Amino acid sequence: GNSGIVVAASGNNAPQIKGQANRSAQNNTLLSMHGVWNGTDVTMIDLQAGPDTSNKDDGQIGFYTRPSGSSMVQRLHINSRGCVGINTSSPENNNNNVSLHLHGTANDDCRIAFSTPTKSNPGSRIGYYGLSNRFGMDVYNGFEIRDVTASYATRFKIDSNGYMTTNQPYA
Repeated sequence: GNSGIVVAASGNNAPQIKGQANRSAQNNTLLSMHGVWNGTDVTMIDLQAGPDTSNKDDGQIGFYTRPSGSSMVQRLHINSRGCVGINTSSPENNNNNVSLHLHGTANDDCRIAFSTPTKSNPGSRIGYYGLSNRFGMDVYNGFEIRDVTASYATRFKIDSNGYMTTNQPYA
């Protein structure tokens, strides 16, 4: 029909779509789903072989988008260890522990932004900001570090004028 393909299972079974392929190298596609607009692939989720291609017992996932007038680019990558990379297909391994790796596309400019419906213009940000590869924070109306185990008591505060408050129990 007009609604596409429906995969249904009977009873207490999970419906599945499987891509089964004997690929020989890391990043080779095992199953791919494409979003096509006007004959052009504009998005893709790619289930891929991981680095262990001899045993075929690991995998990774790539998420791709196409900027206007350009080629498809991998935007998000999850490797077989669970590390996540944004704008990188090689997220930092972090001694075999899970990590989140953000890679900026401009020199010395990569940020994580935080916003809410009432604090979104543009919100607070942390990250690299040009000027000799400095790491920084953009905050509005001051900065606080709070202790969750002490009912969110403020442990460190810089007010909106840039002054550290004097009514706190720190030096």
